[in-house]
Amino acid sequence: GEKIAIVTSDITRPMPTYKVMPALLDELRCASHRDSDTGFALEAPQQPGGAEGFHQEREYIAAVLADPKRLQMLGFIDGEPIGFFGVEPMGRGRAAHNASFGIAIVRSCWHLGIGAIFMAIATDFAKTAGYHKLCLDVRADNERAIKLYRRFGFSECGLRKEHLLINGEYFDEMIMELML
Repeated sequence: GEKIAIVTSDITRPMPTYKVMPALLDELRCASHRDSDTGFALEAPQQPGGAEGFHQEREYIAAVLADPKRLQMLGFIDGEPIGFFGVEPMGRGRAAHNASFGIAIVRSCWHLGIGAIFMAIATDFAKTAGYHKLCLDVRADNERAIKLYRRFGFSECGLRKEHLLINGEYFDEMIMELML
């Protein structure tokens, strides 16, 4: 029964509203909070061309909420966000049967089993949503993540050499997939 007001704008970096809001709404629903008890106030960004970004965010939020083949979740510990993951369709038409998976966990929460929990939810969702294949990209030297992905049945299907540029250094990116 509590009423919740959410005020957001594009200054919610590093995760913009269009990425955070769907996960927040899912979290509220999991806590048995009714959508009708949630109010929104979306502020247009105070920058040149900001209104276009604002409208894109609003459209994205509406699209995620209306699409049963998309999942975005934000994890919390003691009210603090600790990670995010999402499952998204990889396109339309001939590729619509495939989904992409993305995950990020706050460094202070590594090694707590949160990645495995997120993976279990994501793979279960992808199967339930009727996807044929779940795909992900991972930095090729991220051995712990690769070990986790393999534990859930993912296998390597490609490597992009020097694909990522982080702090002036190039890194390879591994492509992995799970046939559902």
